Formats: sequence, C-alpha cells, structure tokens
Amino acid sequence: MTTARLRIGLLIVNVSMQPDDWMTPEESSKKRTLRLCPWLVAILALVFYGVTLHHWVSLTSLPWVAKVTGWDWHPTYLPWRQTMITPLYSAFMYPFGLLPRSVQPIALNFLSAIFAALTLAILARSVRLLPHDRTREQRQREGGEFSLLSNKFAWLPATLAVLALGFELSFWENATVATNEMLDLLIFAYLIRCLLEYRISQKESWLTKFVFVYGLGLTNNWALLGYFPFFLIALIWIKGTGFFNVRFLARAIGFGLLGLIPYLIMALVGSNAYAGGSFWTQLHAHLAQQKFILLSTPRSPAIVLSIPTVLALLFAGIRWPSFHGEVSAAGIMFTNFMFRLVHIVFFIFAVAYFFDFKYSPRMLAQHTSLLTFYYLAALSIGYFGGYIVLVFGQPPAKIHEPAPGAVRGLQLLIFALPWVALVALPIGLLAGLPYKLRDGNWQRIQAEHAPVLEQFAVTTAQALPAQTQVVLSDDVGRLQLVKAGWEKVHGANGPAFVESSSLGVGDYIWYLGRNHIQFDAAAHDPQRPKFYTRLGEIQVLQKLPQPVYYLEPSFGAFFERFYLKPAGLVYQLTSLREHSLLPPPMTEPEIAVNINAWKEFMAGNGSFAARLAKKSFDASYVASQSSRSANQIAVQLQREKHLTEANVMFAHAAALNPQNVIARISRDFNAHLRAGN
Repeated sequence: MTTARLRIGLLIVNVSMQPDDWMTPEESSKKRTLRLCPWLVAILALVFYGVTLHHWVSLTSLPWVAKVTGWDWHPTYLPWRQTMITPLYSAFMYPFGLLPRSVQPIALNFLSAIFAALTLAILARSVRLLPHDRTREQRQREGGEFSLLSNKFAWLPATLAVLALGFELSFWENATVATNEMLDLLIFAYLIRCLLEYRISQKESWLTKFVFVYGLGLTNNWALLGYFPFFLIALIWIKGTGFFNVRFLARAIGFGLLGLIPYLIMALVGSNAYAGGSFWTQLHAHLAQQKFILLSTPRSPAIVLSIPTVLALLFAGIRWPSFHGEVSAAGIMFTNFMFRLVHIVFFIFAVAYFFDFKYSPRMLAQHTSLLTFYYLAALSIGYFGGYIVLVFGQPPAKIHEPAPGAVRGLQLLIFALPWVALVALPIGLLAGLPYKLRDGNWQRIQAEHAPVLEQFAVTTAQALPAQTQVVLSDDVGRLQLVKAGWEKVHGANGPAFVESSSLGVGDYIWYLGRNHIQFDAAAHDPQRPKFYTRLGEIQVLQKLPQPVYYLEPSFGAFFERFYLKPAGLVYQLTSLREHSLLPPPMTEPEIAVNINAWKEFMAGNGSFAARLAKKSFDASYVASQSSRSANQIAVQLQREKHLTEANVMFAHAAALNPQNVIARISRDFNAHLRAGN
C-alpha cells in the first residue's frame, strides 16, 4: 500500500507526464520542426507598421525631425536648452536631409518602422536560440546537442513573444514615429542575440561584434550603462574561463573602445556649431547627461519591473542539477513541484506585463518608454512558454507510465496556457479587455496619430499675418511646430522663428543674421557680446522690424518695454507707450476679433483636441496650451470690466482643459462679479 501511495503521489506531482499517444522526442525528430522565420516576421511587421505609420510629427518625434528639417538651429548640447545627444541616431538621420522637406517627417517615421521590424526578427531568432536544458524535466525531453526546442510546437514560443512585443503600445508608438528609442532597442536585442549565437557556434566573431556594438550603443543609449553588469556576467557565464584570456580581453577592450568613437565625433560636431563651446565641454556634457538620466531614474519601479524580466531570465539561465542527492521522496516531489510552479508563474507574469496593469513600465514610469524591459518580458514569454509546451506537451523519453485522469486534466490545463495567450495577446492588446479593464491599443494608436498637432500648427500659422517679421516663443517645441505649420501654409520663406531663451546669446544673433535679414544689423554690430544682458536683449528687440508676434503668454524682462496684445491664438509684441508701465485696454473691435477667432478654434481644432486629450499626449498638449492662452485673454478682459466676454473665454479654457484649476476658479469669480457681488 505504501509503495502504491508513493507512486500515486509522484504521478500527481509529476504533472508533466503525458498520455501515451503523444509524440516522444524520437518520434518528433522524424518530422520536420515548424519554426517561425525571422525574415517573415520582419516583412509582416514592416507592412503592419507601415500601414499604421504616423503621417507627420508628434511631440516625441519633433526634436529629432526638427534637426533634419532645419526647424532646430543647433545640432547638439546647449547649456541653457537641454537636448538629447544621440550620435548614432544622428548618423542614421543625416542622409534624410537630402530628401524634400515635405517627405522628411514620414521618411524618418518609416526608419523607425524598419528598426522595429528588425527588432522583432531578432526576437524571433533569439527565442529560437534559448536553451531548454536548464531543468531535469527539460533534459529528459529535449536531447539535442544544443537543447533547442525541436518538438512540433517549437513555433509557438517565438510567435507569442513577437505578438506580445509587436502589439505592445509603447513599442507600437515608437515604431511609427521618429525617435531614437527603436534604434536603442534594436541594438539591445542584437547584443542578446550575439551572446546566444556564440553559445551555439562558439565563433569569436560574435563576441567581437558584441563588444563593438555595445560600445556604439553606449554612446546613444544611457540604459546600457545600467545593464552593463548584467551583460558582463552573461558574457563571463557563456565564455567561461576563456573570458580571462589576455588576448581575448585585449581584443574585446580594443573593439569596445573603437565603438565609443561616436562620443568624440559628436563632441567635435557640437564644438564646431554656433555657441557650441569647446570639444571637452561637449564631451563632458554628453557623459554628464547620460549619468544624470541613469541616476535620476527611480529605483523602486526599476526593481519591481525587473522581477518578471531580469530576475526571470537570470533564473532561466541557471542549469539546475537533477537533485539526485535528495533522500526524501517528499523532498523530491516538493522540489519538482516548486520548479514547475515558478516557471508557470513567470510565464503568467510576463504575459500580464504587456497589458499595462499597475506594475508595468507605462504605469510605473510614465515619462520614459523603458522598452528594454518589454523586450526582456517578451524573451521571458518565449522561454517559459517553451518550457510549458516542452514539459507539459511531451512525455519523457524513458518514462512510459500512464498518468491518472485527474493528472492528465491538470496537464492539459497548464499546456493550454500558451494557447490561451496566443489568442488573448493579439485580441486583448488590439481590441482591449472586457468590462473596461483597458482600451485596445488600436484605438489608442488612432488617437495618438490623429492630426490634432498638425491642425494646431497650421491653425496657429494661419493666425499670424502674412507680413509677420519675427515670431518669438519660450517653448522650443511649440516654435518648431508653428514653423512647420507656416511651411505647410506659406512655404519656406517667412518670418524669423526665434527662441526667446537663446536671444541673449551672441552666436545665436549671428546665426539669425546669416539666415534672416531682420537680424542683419544686430548680427554685424561690432559691440555684439558673447552673452547679452537683459537690457541688451531688449535693445535687440527694439531694432526689429514690425510686426513681431509671441506664440504664448509670457513674462520677464522683455515686458518692461513691451506688452502682449491678444491677436486670436497668438499675441503681438508691442512697445509700451513712453512713460507708461501699463498696456492700453483692448478696443471693442479687438475684443470682437479675438472672441470670433477663439469661437472658430473651439468649433474645430480646439474641440478635437479636448475630445482626444485623455487618449493622446499630443492632444493633451494642444488642449492644455490652448487653455492657458484662453485663460490669459479672459483675465485681461475681466480686468478691463468686459465680464461677459471674459466668461466666454473662461468657459473655453475650462472646456479645453478641465484640470485647469485657475480657469475654473476665475470663472466662478467671474460669475460673482456678473451677479454684482
């Protein structure tokens, strides 16, 4: 009886035992294994992202597109205006400057789609290269030389990984707009592939590629600084004692340093640009920027995000012993049970990762994409999904005992998990989850790609008179947007679009003078200093031909000599009357013009932006910035006792951005004033 009970207990715990009619490794080896072709993945992904490509610029792509189109006047770092320094991505973008200006934004977006397609292809290949000899149960079922998954379900893990990453919202967003994120992820994926390829082929060329590409990627991606210890451990783990060979170390260090050359190239480019400073200033700025971003990344979210990614893959990388030294049958049963449970839990966690619940990169770190965590989670899906289809979908080679019915039912339930994920991932990510657990990514992408930003740029450009000489803005991104909108409406010729934050820099005035006749006198002034004082900036503005416009409400030293006259969506920068500190009140015709302009805006682009603000970052930006401008005009009208008109503008401000607390409070106060209180 005791022997029988022990056998039954072992069968219950050993849920990986399969029915006799399922194929053994020997039988499966006679059939050709069906696998996911990486090049097929790349082609399908390129078509998919090409169809859903963003057709203009977004706020995330604007800084990169602006450097190619010429909307941005400086290529690299400026102390008073922070710019991401990405030498490798800048090199990829450089040839796009030869294309027509109207084509450049969408061409750069398509470059990201190519990077995304290659990343998914490498992911499919990397999942295929993952070893399945880490546990005793895997070794009993997968007896190949390199322990690569070879049963009839070998295509499933790579398919799950590609579907999860390909339809993930952050990945999809960055695959359809021009940012450096997708190039960084492609390099990260290639580094992992190099290590996996070396494990199979033992060719030193893969490690040479690894250290060289790591150096290149390091110059472009601050995250590789944080991942360096993990890649170093993985390299030592795979290379073994050969890692400490002097010849290998010398070659690795040499190629790694060769990959760091873009640091020097970008510093040289920056030092030769306007107001660039010295070579060492640019180099130090690049290194300091990467260090600052890395150290400013919150630690606690990174630790939480590492559990189903970094920790799971570290667990998967250990080749666990067979536990033959365990004398207790109960101990063997418990150990085997826990190993299987951990693999299943890691698989479920990795799949849930992509649905952006509370503990996911989009929720814990909303201002950064953290695509490397999503990539590692996709690898986890590939490995642990492969574990399930191998251990629960194929019986051991030398064990032919039938399992009881209850055990077989449990086996089928666990084996069904990857198949459920195969349906749940594309449908859940694309269409959303029921009971409003989350919206579908297809709807979110449509909202993100809506032309709300383009309409805002064009509408603002149309609000500027055709004879405008100079346009100023405190917001560099908004200035670049309106410049792009002006080119769509009026062509390349037009006013000088000027960053107010750079107006006090002598080199910037020199740049403006070489490109705009309006600044010719100031640029050739023999007394032009390296940095203007506040009074000097005002003198530069006073010499400019009129009309000069500001894009948003502002304050500062300029407004000791000037004031902002509302002109629809923009403001005319006008000199104050002599011996006057306050601007003149708005006339009745000016009030009517502004009210009508905002009425038209709210009937079109304004309501469009407000409607999409919760789903689209671009729409949220347009709504919040427009709300601020509307509130500014409303306050001015209220001060001048035009209470009814002020109420209309306060209503516009609140409708554009319900979170604008100032506008809501002012609107309530306006109601008290109109009531005579």
